[in-house]
Amino acid sequence: MDLKFLDDTNNSNNDNELEKLKKENILLKQQLADARADNFLKLYQDLKKENSLILQEFKTLKNNKTNINLNTEAVTKVIASAVAEGAKKAEGEVQKSISDINGYLIGIIKRFNSLQNGLNSSVNTVNHFFWILCGIILINISCFAYILYRINILDNAIKLTNNNITWYFNGLINALNIWSFFK
Repeated sequence: MDLKFLDDTNNSNNDNELEKLKKENILLKQQLADARADNFLKLYQDLKKENSLILQEFKTLKNNKTNINLNTEAVTKVIASAVAEGAKKAEGEVQKSISDINGYLIGIIKRFNSLQNGLNSSVNTVNHFFWILCGIILINISCFAYILYRINILDNAIKLTNNNITWYFNGLINALNIWSFFK
């Protein structure tokens, strides 16, 4: 830097220096703009070349469908993502099928439980019927024996009681057979 520029007494000299600096600044800005434009133009031309190469590859791929040279890495990524997406969907379908099967199994188990409960209640009914039948038979035997005894016909009473006891015990044996069949 010139020392005369710092001297305040010479104003015309200061104006000349200021004009020089302005011109240099404008020149530098112009050079910077030119450099930027050159870089932009170079970048644009490079992109245009790459774009034309890509378009050319697409045209050759479109025209020559049997000889396709693809980027294996890109194809691998696409296939891997498709397989992953398909696996996700398949897993969802499998989970849905499992839940459906579980629902069917629960329904079948409930039906078997209700059938078993029905069988248990029928077995209980047969048991109750058997004991009621035994009680009725015993009451009939005792009542009939008591009536015969009260009438004081001992000879006939013994014969009738033996016949009736045989008949009642045959009925009791039949009831036991029926009960064991249902048990």
